Amino acid sequence: MKTGKQKYLSGEEFKKLLSVIPGDRDYLLFFLLGNLGLRVGEGIRLRAEDIDFSNRCLHTPTLKQGTKKGIVHGKIKRGKLPDVYIDLPLDDVTLKMLTEYIKLYKVANWLFPYKDKLPLPDWQVMRAFKGYAKKAGLDPCYSVHSLRHFKGVSAYSELKDIRAVQLLLRHKSISSTQVYTEMSLDQKRKISEKLKIVT
Repeated sequence: MKTGKQKYLSGEEFKKLLSVIPGDRDYLLFFLLGNLGLRVGEGIRLRAEDIDFSNRCLHTPTLKQGTKKGIVHGKIKRGKLPDVYIDLPLDDVTLKMLTEYIKLYKVANWLFPYKDKLPLPDWQVMRAFKGYAKKAGLDPCYSVHSLRHFKGVSAYSELKDIRAVQLLLRHKSISSTQVYTEMSLDQKRKISEKLKIVT
C-alpha cells in the first residue's frame, strides 16, 4: 500500500510475509522490525541483555540521536553500539517469543549474530527481506524499511494520536511522523462516499 510517497505493508501483507519465513532467527527479526517499528540497524544490534523481563520492556539502541563512538561516514560500525537507548514496552506474545528464542539458542550476546559472530550485516537483512517478500507475492516496491512504515501507519490508524506515534517511532521531529497521518486512496474514498454531492 502507498500513502503519498510512503510504501508500507498492510496488516494482511505483513502476515503473508511472516508466513513464508522459515526458521526462528529471521522470523523473530522481521516480527520485531514490524511490530516495534525498529530501524534495521536497531534490530540487528539487539542483545540478550537489552531485554528487561521484570519491567517488560526492550532497551532499544536508537541510531538517530547523535552517537559519538564508532561512527564511519555517518554510520555505526558493525558490532559497535550507539550511545542512546530508549525503552519500548513489550506485550506477552513478544516476551514469550524472546524468552523461548534465547533459551533455545542459548543466546549470550547478540540476538541475531552472523557467521563472524558480529551482528547480521544490514545488507543481509535487506536481501533476505526481498527474498521473503517475493515468495509472499508482495509488491517489489517494498523494502525492509516498509516494516517501520507499517508500524507508523497502523499505530496512527488505531490511536489517532500523532504524539504517541512520534514516541513509539522515536522521531526527534514530529514532522517526520506526520507522513503517517496521510490517508490512503481507499480511506479517502470511504469518507467521500459518506459526503453529500452538491449539484
